[in-house]
Amino acid sequence: MEKELIKINREIMKNIASGLNKISSYVGKINKKKRRDRELQECFDQIRLHSAKELEEQMEEYRSDEAHLNKLKEFNKRFLGGYNNIGWNMLLCTQTGIMSEKFIPEDVFVNHIEPRLNNVHHARSFQEKNNYDTIFQDIRRPETLVRYVNGTYFNAHYEHISLEEVMNILASHDNPLLLKPTLFSGRGRGIEIFQSGQEEELINFIHKNKSTHYSSIVQSWVNQHPELAKVYSGSVNTLKTITLRIDGEIVHLMSRLNFGGGTSHTDKIGYIVGVNEEGQAQVIAFNKQTLKKQKIHNDSEIAFGSIHVPSFDKAVSMCKKAHQRLLHFDMVSWDIAIDSEGVPVLIELNIKSQGIVQMQLTNGPLFGEHTEKILQNMNLNIYFNI
Repeated sequence: MEKELIKINREIMKNIASGLNKISSYVGKINKKKRRDRELQECFDQIRLHSAKELEEQMEEYRSDEAHLNKLKEFNKRFLGGYNNIGWNMLLCTQTGIMSEKFIPEDVFVNHIEPRLNNVHHARSFQEKNNYDTIFQDIRRPETLVRYVNGTYFNAHYEHISLEEVMNILASHDNPLLLKPTLFSGRGRGIEIFQSGQEEELINFIHKNKSTHYSSIVQSWVNQHPELAKVYSGSVNTLKTITLRIDGEIVHLMSRLNFGGGTSHTDKIGYIVGVNEEGQAQVIAFNKQTLKKQKIHNDSEIAFGSIHVPSFDKAVSMCKKAHQRLLHFDMVSWDIAIDSEGVPVLIELNIKSQGIVQMQLTNGPLFGEHTEKILQNMNLNIYFNI
């Protein structure tokens, strides 16, 4: 009898411990969601701040459009688990002129949709740029010169090398050198450019910033296609393309062009413009910082509507081919350069915190004709399923 009581007590304690762990895990997820929501709200407020004067009248018109608001309410109830914040939809509708209930709010995407499309626990390994040369061996990538991981240098073939060998490799290269964090370098974050002869400055920068550049990669500057360089030559202008797996098939969802501007060596500052299925840029572009609409690039005075992406079909095909290897991820955002020979070059892929506001600004609702198909089986509950 005593043994039975001990066994029962152990089982009770085990169940209590399991319950407490589940509660702790759920509270942790709630707090993480709150932090993400605060960050996204700050992003939303910043966008509103830049364009408040121009949008105020349009927003009043939006709020008085009862037919649209009723459609939005029904859509949110049916597909977004009762989401009731109209802010993101209002911003996207008024900015694009497309009155659609199918725009996906950034906070819903980050907190609920993306984690259902992609296994975020595997994301870091696949986004690590030092792994690209093994996963995508047959796809053109920027030339890798040196890798820096855990305080150790490696060459392009993953062989350990000395600091002297690093200096010799860098010194023998004529093109500008790009030092990139191998994670979280989206929108140009942490990217530094060094000219020929600045090898010591590059090495000193790595050592000085070990904490923030724990894993880095040094690559050669991509000589981009002249059709894109003539729009802005100060940065490598890139094509952002989203691919989506639906019923096992990879489809092209949408694309946009990113152009640098001013004195920027990356396209973090500059312009975004949508691209149609034929690779033709739209007439209207958005300033990345202010979201101001304009028809020409301020530096080159080239009309955005006159731009056609060289080798666009090849770039999309390359992204779809590469996506087939990423079995844990149904939605991938790709950053692609087009080199001087017209060959697409894989710069970066994003599978976590992809960011969808700029894509929807330039192309309309994220999932387009696939919206209902993608959302209907997710059973989203904004307040409980985290």
